[in-house]
Order: sequence, then C-alpha cells, then structure tokens
Amino acid sequence: MDMKYVQTTCPYCGTGCTFNLVVKDGKAVGTAPYQRSPVNEGKVCPKGTYAHEFVHAPDRLTKPLIKKDGKFVEATWDEA
Repeated sequence: MDMKYVQTTCPYCGTGCTFNLVVKDGKAVGTAPYQRSPVNEGKVCPKGTYAHEFVHAPDRLTKPLIKKDGKFVEATWDEA
C-alpha cells in the first residue's frame, strides 16, 4: 500500500487555504491538515475537507470543450 501526502491549495474559494491531499495507490482518498499554512493554520472548512471527492466524479470535465454548431466538442488545450 503506497500512501503519500501531496500539498495543494483548496479549489473552492479565493482564500487560498492549503491542505494535504491523501493519495493511496495513486488515488486521492482524503484530505489532511497542513499545519504550517500561514493562511488557514491547519484548519480546513467542510468544503475543503471533502475536496478530494470531486477528483473522481464521473461528470468531471477532464478535457477542454469548445462549442461548435451549438454543441460542445472535445478540443485541444491550444484550441480552447
């Protein structure tokens, strides 16, 4: 079992809270406080606590989309 902690910034608001993303066998499975963060001092709000869940959401966009003829189609990052 390979588990590591990856420091990241919360994606939800503009505050810029820092926490650790708990990664087990290559998959994000939780969050843990980052105690040395000058912004949130190791505290994380409820949204940040569960931020890891959206990474594996089935409806998460993983490629850029552009609208052509009224419909969204996959595009390259340069096109987008």
